[in-house]
Amino acid sequence: MFSHWQEGDTVLSTEIEITVRLLRRDRTLTMHYDPLHELQVVSSPGDGVTIGLTDESGQTITTPHTANFRQGTELTLAAQLIWECRPFLHWLKDGVLFSADDVIDIAMDQPHTLTAVYGNIAEPGSGFFSGPALLNMNGATDSALDISPVVRTDCAGHWIAVWDTDGIMDGTPAVDLDLLVARSVDNGVTWTPPAALNTNAATDTGDDGVPLLATDKLGNWVAVWHSNDPLGGTIGADPDILVSRSTDNGASWTPPVALNATAGGDTANDYTGGLATDGLGHWVATWQSNNSLGGSIGTDNDILLARSSDNGATWTAPAALNTNAGTDDANDQGPVVATDESGVWVAARVTADKGSLGTDRDILTAHSTDNGVTWTDPAPLNTDAATDMDDDTDPVIAADGLGNWIAAWTAAGKSGSDFDILIARSEDNGASWTDPQPLNTDAASDGAQDDRYHDVISDGMGHWVAVWSSSRVLIQGLLIEDDIAVAYSTDNGAIWSDPTPLAGNATIDTGRDLVPVIATDRLGHFVSAWFSDDSQCGTNGNDGDILVATLDRATDTDGDGLADTSETDTGVYVDDWDTGTDPNNPDTLEATMPNGDETWVRGRKEKIRWNSEGATGDSVHIELWRKGKLVRTIKQSTDNDGKLNWRVPDGLPPKKGYEILIRSLAVPAIEDISDGAFRVISGD
Repeated sequence: MFSHWQEGDTVLSTEIEITVRLLRRDRTLTMHYDPLHELQVVSSPGDGVTIGLTDESGQTITTPHTANFRQGTELTLAAQLIWECRPFLHWLKDGVLFSADDVIDIAMDQPHTLTAVYGNIAEPGSGFFSGPALLNMNGATDSALDISPVVRTDCAGHWIAVWDTDGIMDGTPAVDLDLLVARSVDNGVTWTPPAALNTNAATDTGDDGVPLLATDKLGNWVAVWHSNDPLGGTIGADPDILVSRSTDNGASWTPPVALNATAGGDTANDYTGGLATDGLGHWVATWQSNNSLGGSIGTDNDILLARSSDNGATWTAPAALNTNAGTDDANDQGPVVATDESGVWVAARVTADKGSLGTDRDILTAHSTDNGVTWTDPAPLNTDAATDMDDDTDPVIAADGLGNWIAAWTAAGKSGSDFDILIARSEDNGASWTDPQPLNTDAASDGAQDDRYHDVISDGMGHWVAVWSSSRVLIQGLLIEDDIAVAYSTDNGAIWSDPTPLAGNATIDTGRDLVPVIATDRLGHFVSAWFSDDSQCGTNGNDGDILVATLDRATDTDGDGLADTSETDTGVYVDDWDTGTDPNNPDTLEATMPNGDETWVRGRKEKIRWNSEGATGDSVHIELWRKGKLVRTIKQSTDNDGKLNWRVPDGLPPKKGYEILIRSLAVPAIEDISDGAFRVISGD
């Protein structure tokens, strides 16, 4: 509603209609609306202007107001691009479309009615994922800060989310951080009200932070976190690693106990890192610590681990994971661990080792084939570790159980001055990794827009999904706060789709969306959760809550073999991961030249041609194949305009059987290869 007129810091009037005497040529007046909107009047105004707000259906949002100014000068009006979760659309002058610019100038030759038109409040959900929705069901009424979510599933219909909160069960602030847990049995669509996971939440005084969660998919769940609570005097008040277990799918949890056996007598700082299980009785927890383990290693931060063979009830004594822990003096931090559930374990960490890797921070990996008892010596994950000068941090590692591994991490300044996400792939269980490449395909051109806080998952059926926090231009040239981006790969991470917003409100929300995680049951269901301080169009507070979005690739109501998310009321998409908007016109690429029996000459420019139909994206990836094997990448990315002239390399072997493959970068599942093979000759 209208509040007042103001000039500079001075309130002129609380009356809707005012008359202003122009003692000088230029004055700046502001019409204030309470609490979320203002229309700014700039320059020397004329008289007789009515200013109003409507939505795109014509419904009045606020009653128009009239201001009287001297006629014959120019009026400048500025509207907000986002107002009450509604995107700005355009200005009307006397009911007729005048301008789509948010700031307009108009000559006050006569009285006019100017109306700023906004879109309707957007419905949540766009693209593949539905949502976002509140995961912490008390989010609409609590005043607590909820952060650091983690989500896991037993692949049998049970999903559990755990996160930090500074509130108690009624949502009011508490004196320390505790852990909340919620459960879902409908693949993340609805969740139980949050309950305390650490059973001492009502009485403890220490902070419980950064939870980790794992399940063996046989009914056993283990949660691990760090805490400086002394557990009634049984351990010290320094940060230690605590553990709790559930055998009823998260409905109840055992009281927290120390995981690190040194907790009762050490004064070292222990902070959580990684937790994994192979589902065969083996569990591995990793964390960072400056505990010297009785002088056997240094007092710098090293990576410690413990193992359990009884589903987290007992753990081995802490041991150093990094085999150089006794000799290095570098701080190691941020450890993660993953397993292919077939005997191979891979761990990664950040190191500040100033030896052969330079003075920046890099990522080191090690792998184990005896369930974490022994580990290989550390080796760089980022293959440029010895030569780069920029920090590499925050690693995550995932495996598909089919021999493919993907690591992702944050890199500073390698593609511009911002943070971007790099990935590397391994097909030999972490013994070697491909050179790093950007996950966010616009890394080289996104300027100072940061991409970080990432997670990646495989469904074990060839599909990989990555989510991360990104600050990028989303609407009308306006740089909006951090939102959650998502990308997909169908070739084990070699090529990723262009990043798109995961949540349907990304272009209109005004809060920050940060630190997403993602989980899948490998049956077609994906659940992503993250921290957000957006009010969700006023339905939540701005205190910080946990939001969730879901993707259902499993439900097939009509039994036609395609997921409901791939279909519309009028037809079926050509591919069940297709992102096109017209299901009756398939999204396709067709390689047309060369397409069989052609002869190319080394050293000569040859023509590559293709046809594109539907939503295949702005860019394509082009490869040279021979007899079912990739020979080389011809073009990592080129305009999807149907043509490319390529100089055949002098060193290409003169043989028969070559083919050209064209693949969409936006939707990697859309590709085509030459119908027939062509030959290459030397031209000598």
